[in-house]
Amino acid sequence: MMDSSKIAVHTNNKIINILVNDKIDTAQRNDIEFIYNCEDTALSFIDDIDLTIILSNLLDNAFEECMNNKAEHNTINLCICQINNFNIINLTNTCYTPPQLNHNRYLSTKAGHSGIGMINVENTVKKYNGSFMSEFKDHLFTTQITFTQML
Repeated sequence: MMDSSKIAVHTNNKIINILVNDKIDTAQRNDIEFIYNCEDTALSFIDDIDLTIILSNLLDNAFEECMNNKAEHNTINLCICQINNFNIINLTNTCYTPPQLNHNRYLSTKAGHSGIGMINVENTVKKYNGSFMSEFKDHLFTTQITFTQML
């Protein structure tokens, strides 16, 4: 269990709080610059298990890439915010291993993995009528997820 004195993120969503605070600790132990802006957002329409699928897959992939590449400086930037009627999750990480594409989907480069994590993220985003975009450019891998706020 995480020491309550080390809690850096406290939003209105317990899943965001747990996952991001855990990754803050991981970043510190692995010399990764982890920049995060996690605002109170209206994500309560997403079931906890589904938000866990989305965030844990994205964060795990980003941290695994940064911990395994040979770059001198690795950065992960997470923004969870609300802009007008949109809830946005944006994650960018240093990525020196160009991901492989197959039918416009990124494939896993991990040994013994089939890349099902990102497919699960995409399917979960679609379940809530959200949009999913990911791209690799200039040694950065970015994923942006947008949900229209349910009124």
